[in-house]
Amino acid sequence: YEIMNPIVTATNDAFNRLKPGFEAPVCIVTSLGGSKESPSRNRSVLVGVIRDINNPGAIRFELRSPNPYSNAYLVIAASYQAMLDGIRNVIAAELSCEDLEREISKKYGEDSVYLEKYREYRSEEDVFEKYTQEERNKLYGIAPATVWENLSGFSSCESKQQVLKAGDVFTDKLINSFKESTMQKWKNELTGRIVHDNIMLLKTFVKLHNEQDHSTDLDVVNWEKIIYLKTKLMKDSMSKKCIFTKIKTAIKDGDYDAASELQKQMNEKMTEIRALYIEYKNNIF
Repeated sequence: YEIMNPIVTATNDAFNRLKPGFEAPVCIVTSLGGSKESPSRNRSVLVGVIRDINNPGAIRFELRSPNPYSNAYLVIAASYQAMLDGIRNVIAAELSCEDLEREISKKYGEDSVYLEKYREYRSEEDVFEKYTQEERNKLYGIAPATVWENLSGFSSCESKQQVLKAGDVFTDKLINSFKESTMQKWKNELTGRIVHDNIMLLKTFVKLHNEQDHSTDLDVVNWEKIIYLKTKLMKDSMSKKCIFTKIKTAIKDGDYDAASELQKQMNEKMTEIRALYIEYKNNIF
């Protein structure tokens, strides 16, 4: 899925729904259920099996990660390429249905015909409730958190690219064109819309308490935390640049690794300051 993911999730907005927890399909994991009578209710998986007990012929797989911004043509083509690669390997290895179930149910460190040795691929329990972040990273791989990290999957999984390229379905020209257009959109959105919108939002986070309205020490402490975060995010000094400025500089300089890391810092601190301002505001008469 590492070489499908850049095609499926290719925008900043697409990543907004891929947050750990909240039934987000972040991890490369599936669930098959216990039996026909007890189908899986696990909504934390990437690929689910959809069953109709009254119509066995209607059983299908559901890839849960696409979003309204996904290019349906490319996603379907990439999905078919991945499935065909698996089917060819199953035929070549002459695996039975029982073999396939053992394959998808393999444990971390177990040898496999097709799947990676140091990964797991099946869980009948909610992976966000059962495992810690570190355990999920170990078992299912580290999920990309930005468009740049996702696009880097094309480069870091060079051998897996051959799955997409089989039969000349995906060519180097097509892949490079997709990467270039996706990169351009990521850069423009990050510097032109996301940073700007965050600045506008932070400017609405104003001081609400004063000595005459029965303010407490909690109000003072919360406001100081808010000021600290606002400064880290959006206020430059002669000697130090804020995160927003660093993002713009990194994009301008072509340092996309730095821009991606700064975007994650920005998202984390924006989440923190939103929650903090709500707490601060709710404590004011």
